[in-house]
Amino acid sequence: MALACLVVLHAGIVHAQYPAKPIRLIVPFGPGGYTDIVARILSPRLQEAMGQPVIVENRAGSGGNIGAEVVAKAAADGYTLMMAAPPVAINPSLYRQLTYDPKALMAVAMIGDFPNVLVVAAASPDRTLAELVERARRNPGRLNYASSGAGTSTHLTAELLKMATKTSIVHIPYRTAPAAQVAVMTGEADFYFSNLTPVAAHLRAGKLRAVAVTAKTRSPLVPDVPTVAEAGMPELAVSAFLGVMTTTGTPAPIVARLEALLRQSLAESEVMTAIERQGGIVQFAGSRAFGEFLAAEAHRWAQAVKYSGATVD
Repeated sequence: MALACLVVLHAGIVHAQYPAKPIRLIVPFGPGGYTDIVARILSPRLQEAMGQPVIVENRAGSGGNIGAEVVAKAAADGYTLMMAAPPVAINPSLYRQLTYDPKALMAVAMIGDFPNVLVVAAASPDRTLAELVERARRNPGRLNYASSGAGTSTHLTAELLKMATKTSIVHIPYRTAPAAQVAVMTGEADFYFSNLTPVAAHLRAGKLRAVAVTAKTRSPLVPDVPTVAEAGMPELAVSAFLGVMTTTGTPAPIVARLEALLRQSLAESEVMTAIERQGGIVQFAGSRAFGEFLAAEAHRWAQAVKYSGATVD
């Protein structure tokens, strides 16, 4: 009983003092992507509310694993946070060996959904998802799709499409997202699942056509484009989610405070608008709900990884 009281007392002291020094917000990718941009939207809000600098630190490499390792191996004190995107749910089943324990990362809060959009060339005969699937069924092994690399969500979402429709479609991985976009525009590839923001200009210019978005609701960036559910394939409603994680074992009062501050920041109209400009839809979920979501996502992506046969050493 005395020990339990001491633990509660210590947690209360830690919470009262937190934060007493700058906080690192790790972005496990390079500058300029939506993960980095949203981190820089949120950091000044958190900094103002907490009275300590919130420093955005890009730790790119190994498909997000380098940044994840930094957080997984940090002290469990709430001073090291990470912007979490789909690779945190994909990589445990994709990589043969990780340099960190995925269980050493814990959910703080979900920020939103950044849906992918299925795009085809402007000259493509496929104007709907059903038409694309039917053409693939009539021509097994003759259609192909681009991705920004094996094991990415742009790759595995297409594998989910193949798995759901039992079609044979060839994967062509490219080194970068722009290269995949060009491949579709020139007819080298038949389609591509892309994040919305990078292809928005091509959609407006009429170089690409959007067939469906992978979100549960339509995107304000392309309000006329149906969701995959509206297109008859709700099983493709996968999320290019974004959230915040920290090191497992961080005291519950600190996690609760971070969760509350993120909820408060996301409620600001300026923040919501800024995230929507990046192709996102604000969808807050607390630590417990976000943790359950991540577990379900990991299971789902593991199925896609197994089906595709993709592995990374």
